Amino acid sequence: MGLFSKKTYVCEKCGKTYEKRINLNGNLCEACWKMEQDRRDELKNENKGYNYYMDVRYKEYSSDEMEEIVKHKNVLLEKFQLTDGISRTEL
Repeated sequence: MGLFSKKTYVCEKCGKTYEKRINLNGNLCEACWKMEQDRRDELKNENKGYNYYMDVRYKEYSSDEMEEIVKHKNVLLEKFQLTDGISRTEL
C-alpha cells in the first residue's frame, strides 16, 4: 500500500463502484462526472452574459445554483415579453 495505491470508491449518483489512485472528482465515477460536466457547460452557456460573477469574477456555482439562476432569468424575461407583436401586414 503506497501513497498512490488504488482505492475503491462508490459513485454518489449511480452507486457503481470504481477504483482510482487520486480522487479529484469527488465521489463520482467517470461517466457521471462527464455527464455533470456537460450539464454544467450547458448551464454556463445558457447564463452567459447574464450572471456578472460568472463572467467577470469567475465565480463557480454548483449545477443546482445555476439552475436556479436560469429559472430567475426566465421569470424576469417573461415579465417583459411582448405578447402582441407586429404582424407582417402591419409592417
